[in-house]
Amino acid sequence: MRPLISGIIGALLAFAVLRLLGRISPLQPKAHSLEWYAERYQWIEWAALAAFLGGIASGLFLYQSARIPTNDPRGVAVGFVLGCLGAVGTLLTICSISRSHRLNEYWDYQELKYGAKNKFALWVVGPVFGLSLYGAVDLLIRSSS
Repeated sequence: MRPLISGIIGALLAFAVLRLLGRISPLQPKAHSLEWYAERYQWIEWAALAAFLGGIASGLFLYQSARIPTNDPRGVAVGFVLGCLGAVGTLLTICSISRSHRLNEYWDYQELKYGAKNKFALWVVGPVFGLSLYGAVDLLIRSSS
């Protein structure tokens, strides 16, 4: 029950910090409205979310397959790394193959949707991704020896 409560508190805190940062550093005007961007890019967001959840599920599979103990956080780290790589890979693949979808327009959509510059989210996700990558590599090294 404690992880659920701390997860909810963390999500609410992240939302509050994002809103605060959005007020401190307002967005620049965009070429189109949020509705225009949503029509074009919302499905890409859902595809990236599905890829992220698939990565998380593969990390949780490590616990089910009894490859690591249930109290070892490195399985979650592996899932987070795979989820992030899957989501970014999905986004980059769609935007590089499609002629009508551009990465910078998707970036604008995210900024309009959440009301804050994306660089703030990168400052948070970057260190968490680095720690998770360290945990994932550590798990691979220790399991191979």
